[in-house]
Formats: sequence, C-alpha cells, structure tokens
Amino acid sequence: MSTFETLAIAPALLAKLAPMGITEPTEIQAAAIPSLLEGKDAILQAQTGTGKTLAYLLPMLSKLDPDRTELQAIVIAPTHELSMQIVQVIRDLTEGGPLFAQQLIGGANVRHQIERLKKRPPIVVGTPGRLAELISTGKLKAHHAKIVVIDEVDQMLNPTFRNEIIRILKAIPRERQTIFASATIPPDVQEIARRWMNEPLHLRVDGPLKLPAGITHGFVVVEEREKLDALRRLLHAYQPKAALAFVNDASRMDELQSKLSFKGLRVATLQGGSHKLERGAVLQNFRDGKIQMLLATELAARGLDIPGLTHVFNLDLPTDADHYLHRAGRTGRSGQAGTVVSIVTARERFVIEKFSKALGIPIAPLSASHGSVRATPSQPPK
Repeated sequence: MSTFETLAIAPALLAKLAPMGITEPTEIQAAAIPSLLEGKDAILQAQTGTGKTLAYLLPMLSKLDPDRTELQAIVIAPTHELSMQIVQVIRDLTEGGPLFAQQLIGGANVRHQIERLKKRPPIVVGTPGRLAELISTGKLKAHHAKIVVIDEVDQMLNPTFRNEIIRILKAIPRERQTIFASATIPPDVQEIARRWMNEPLHLRVDGPLKLPAGITHGFVVVEEREKLDALRRLLHAYQPKAALAFVNDASRMDELQSKLSFKGLRVATLQGGSHKLERGAVLQNFRDGKIQMLLATELAARGLDIPGLTHVFNLDLPTDADHYLHRAGRTGRSGQAGTVVSIVTARERFVIEKFSKALGIPIAPLSASHGSVRATPSQPPK
C-alpha cells in the first residue's frame, strides 16, 4: 500500500499533511503522484471528494523551484469559489516557505491583482476570463510557466470558456506539463487533450458512483408550467434551513427568483458572472440564515462547500448520473442527513430511473401538498 513517504513528495509537504488530517493517499493520489512527479501529462478522472486537488498540487509543489522569480505554474478553475479553495490548500501546504499563490478571478479589482503580480508569485490560480485578459494585456507573463492544470475540465471546455482556455494554452510554452482533472471526461475533452497534451496518461479511478449514506432521494411529477409552484410547495413542506435549487439556464434565474420572492420566500441567485463582493455577500447571507434557498447553475455551484446544506432540488434535471452525483453531493456531508428532490415532467421520469440504476440508489416518487411531503405509489412512466 502506498504512503505519502513512498510517493516521494517533498519532505516539507509531508510535514504539512498530518495537521490537515491527511494521513494516507487516496486511490487517485497514489495513481497520479508518481507520474506527475516524472513530468508526464495526465488526465485525472475520479469522483467528487476523492482528493484530485491534492493529486496534482502535491507533485506540482514538489517540483517548483523556490529560487526562481518567474511564474512557474497556472491552475485554471471555472468558479471563484473553487479557485479560492485551491488557493487555500496551497497556502496550507506552503505556509512558512518561499512558494505562494495568487488568485486571479473575474469580478475582483483588476488593478489590485496587477499590483500583487509585482510580487512575482510562482503560482497563479484563476478563472479563465481574468487569466486570458491579463495574459493578453501583458500583465501576466506566462512564457516561463512549466505546469498548467485545468480543473473541472469537463466544464471548462464548454462554449463559455473554450476560447479563453485556448488563448491561455497558446501563451504557455509547449515544453510544459499539462494536467486535466475532472469527474467526467466526455469526448470533447479527449479531443482537446490530443491537441494540447503530449501523450497524456488517462488515470482513472473507477468503482461505483457513491453518495453519502444519509441522503434520501425523491422526485415529483408535474406539468412543465407547474414546476416552479412545485418547488414552492416543497419549500413550504420541508422548511429547509439551507437549500440549493439547480437551474440549467442562467438567463431564467432572475425571473424565477422574483416569482419565488413574490410568494414570500427568502431566495437569492448565485451566478457565475456576478462580482466577487456580490457573490460573497449572497453566500454570507445564506450561511447566516438570511436566505433560505439559492438558485444556481451547476457551473456556479462548482466548488461550493456549504456546511449545513440540508436540501438539494433539481428544478431542471442534470445531464447524466455523474452530474446528479455532483449536485446531490452538496448535501449530506460529514455524516449529516440530506434530501434531494427532482421536479420532473412525465416525459422526464425515465431519466430519473436511469439515474437510480446508474447510482444504485432508490429515488422515490413523492407528492407535496397541504404543507407535507409523502410517498406516492410507484407508477410506470408514460
């Protein structure tokens, strides 16, 4: 069995792991660290919560030269929150040493970020838009970088980010190590890997998709026009302390939030393009209990870790079982109970049955009325 000692990461990093409560490498860490230390390009594929971040950060930090003053590594993440979490892990691992990271995210004051770049950080972690902007204006010098990581790469190659990702990759020397990390690797990721990576290893940790045991799953069937009212009834019945509702189309969220607020519900939206301070205020109000539910797209919720989140609602269904896993895993953390309810039409019911089989979990038919939620007899899909 591998240990962090046998994986040959830098001794200074070993000393940081135990205080972080990390004693043994996970399966993806044991598989990835030796190859990444050798400088190989790699695609890291493993489910949420399996330690992918440390799987690429530990070898990256082991390889960086603390005496160099140029930018050496770039980590790209799709959301503010995920980039902040990555920066915090780097801080925990490098505290007291010469290596450090700077966060570069959209919505924050760009002048302040440019000023901090004068400290010559060896690592930057940021969102694609801001990184591409700073590179194109010459404020971020990427031509000495030798490692680039694209986290949540399945989301990063959608049309929202693809052009910016390509601009960033073009600015970094070809003689680099490129690392992709994600729970899912669709064909378009494999296609861009062939173009931008050098004989990449596909390091995949399989096994059944897992969710915390304390989560219960259900669904309600309504007409399309009744979905929002069904969500309102569910909120009234469950009275969750903190809930997250997923919407696929960000352009609908303001309208949905307005309609729910009109009904007296404490609802806010979390949108990827919002200003950093605005997002921070929304999340703080949510954690303080001033907001009962957040409406968010899957992308906006990437990287969110909200203690005490009791309920997840799918106002729109995720695209596949992996993404159902991502959404559902926002609740039921640290052994707590959690509830996931999907609001579907009769024609969408078969998708719920596919998720149930893929994940090996029961997803029970429910109904919500008169302030309560109850199980309903199972009926075959129409």
